[in-house]
Amino acid sequence: MALTLENLPFEVSRNSELGFADQIADGFARAIRDGLYVAGDVLPPIKTLASTLGVSEITVRGALRRLVNARLVNPRRGIGTVVIGAHGKLNRGRVLVISMNLTGSYCHLVMRTVLCEELLRAGYLPIQVTIVPQDDGKCDFSQLDQLLGESVSLCVVFGTSNGVWQHLEERGAQYVVLGDEGRVHVPLEIHAALPDFIADCRRNHVRKVLIPFVIINHVGVDLANKLKDAGICATVWNMRVVSGDSSRERMFRTTFRSFCARLEHGRDWLPDVLFFPDDEMAAAALHAMDRAGVRIPEDVGFVSWRARGSAPFCEKRLTCLETDPVSDGRKFAKGILRVLSGKNLPRGLALRSSYVRGETFG
Repeated sequence: MALTLENLPFEVSRNSELGFADQIADGFARAIRDGLYVAGDVLPPIKTLASTLGVSEITVRGALRRLVNARLVNPRRGIGTVVIGAHGKLNRGRVLVISMNLTGSYCHLVMRTVLCEELLRAGYLPIQVTIVPQDDGKCDFSQLDQLLGESVSLCVVFGTSNGVWQHLEERGAQYVVLGDEGRVHVPLEIHAALPDFIADCRRNHVRKVLIPFVIINHVGVDLANKLKDAGICATVWNMRVVSGDSSRERMFRTTFRSFCARLEHGRDWLPDVLFFPDDEMAAAALHAMDRAGVRIPEDVGFVSWRARGSAPFCEKRLTCLETDPVSDGRKFAKGILRVLSGKNLPRGLALRSSYVRGETFG
């Protein structure tokens, strides 16, 4: 409910020991704590308040900053200064957390959970939205549009496919994108540790690296190109091209069957090093090679990208390019809260992997 000037329960006195900004902030704070204003009420515009109270707009802005810091009000784009309430719980604003599928990678799942926890702790209400392509490959944005039609402080997009950010731009929504391709505001750089892996390859005189894929994408191609630029023969093994199917179970089964079938015909095809850009595929390959009696690293070196906490089982410590989704999730959430406070994302904010040397290579 928009508040009118007639029901302001205080006045500004030039005889008070308090400054004008403090008087205005205290007046609104008392009214909110006394229940005269409730969560959802909208304060009059700054210009109107300044004119009515006989003070400058700078003074009113200062008073509102005090109320924001006290977590009694929250400025929302296109709406105004909204009353949170005396307790400041779940009323600072709503944040849409948008993903491309129901579960996605373990890394994204953990990061979304951490982000939602930090938003709740800060008094925002996170609403998770899933955009699933239909049979014709197009996306149904009706649920997203319905939520955008209500009060939304910010949209956070995990991944950049399916034209989501383009749709948000058309709707005039403020958004931040986390991803590893296309248009992103915060890049997830899983190749940040690649120079250390390449250095290990040179140190161990690696001549050939094989990169298996179920669903080939730019990550594998980029990785192969970087290895080739470093003078290492890198080949992408596209085990199966499945358009739009990123089922974790499907990826595991496809990888396991492909490795079992190829190992039945011998081991001459094994490279110096197998590199897996997906921990689900790495787990399936380990299972198949263990079944066939392949020794790691004696018969083949084994390196995988992984998210900490989701490492495939192996009797030896894995050599990997590792991301920490809990730590990265907190770092990302800190940037999102900064945007919600009206500031810009920290310059150069990126989530980077680190190289962990284990017993499976090096």
